[in-house]
Amino acid sequence: MNHSLIGQHPCMTRLRDTLARYASLSLPILLLGESGCGKEIAARDYLHAQSIRQDAPWLAINCASLSPELLESTLFGHKKGAFTGAHQDHDGYFTQAANGTLFLDEVGDLPLALQVKLLRVLENGEYHRLGDTTPRYTKARIIAATNRDLRAMILAGQFREDLYHRLNVLSIRIPPLSARGNDRWLLLEHFPSEQAETQLRTYLAHRPGASPLHFALGNQLAEQGRWHEAHLAYTQALRGDSNNPDYRYNLAVSLDRLHQSQLARHHYRLAQQHRQSRPAFFSSQTLQQRLNELDHD
Repeated sequence: MNHSLIGQHPCMTRLRDTLARYASLSLPILLLGESGCGKEIAARDYLHAQSIRQDAPWLAINCASLSPELLESTLFGHKKGAFTGAHQDHDGYFTQAANGTLFLDEVGDLPLALQVKLLRVLENGEYHRLGDTTPRYTKARIIAATNRDLRAMILAGQFREDLYHRLNVLSIRIPPLSARGNDRWLLLEHFPSEQAETQLRTYLAHRPGASPLHFALGNQLAEQGRWHEAHLAYTQALRGDSNNPDYRYNLAVSLDRLHQSQLARHHYRLAQQHRQSRPAFFSSQTLQQRLNELDHD
């Protein structure tokens, strides 16, 4: 049921028509648009759900939400013993997706080293798990999304031009809310975001074991009106393990992206401390380099 991309504005009608035409294709698609405009909804509820892959797996990952090391393991998998803490073989998303769809959100934040690996997948479907020399192959359809200007990133040396052309075989721009005219009122009626977030904040404030760190971040995002991101932060508050170094590191990265340098520095240092007693996916060198940068800002 595709009720999520609601709206009667002509730009939304054209968008739904385009998504319906592209759904039957197996080519990669790049979705462009502002944060919160509905890129994942378009990918999941239209391009995947209306395709011949609709009964196959749907997997989504936010490339900006994980450290490079954890992101690589999550996407490609790893073999037992590939790194400290890899106690068993793990199949990544490219394996789990099988003949389904893999959605790469915020693909502009994909590290350059992983861009090379993704390029190879798009070229011939081949990839390797961490620590494994045996090639694997995927038939999953790749749908990527970004709110960044990838062409500008190419000129700045931050994004590979060959990968851009592989991802941009077909592209769809999702209209921003500002271009949808009176549809914004329909959205407000359909998604009473502020009310929902207020209820969730009250619930978490009285829930034992909720992570106070993600809760605090959610409050900050909510106060800025960034309800979608606040919801993600509050959801993570239910799962948080404050002594987990990867949890601390990813929280620090989130704060860093919000330009909360002092808080980010604090949690980077805590991640560094917790890594001494527990295994972690992130690179100590990467963490230390970012700490040095923050200390000199």
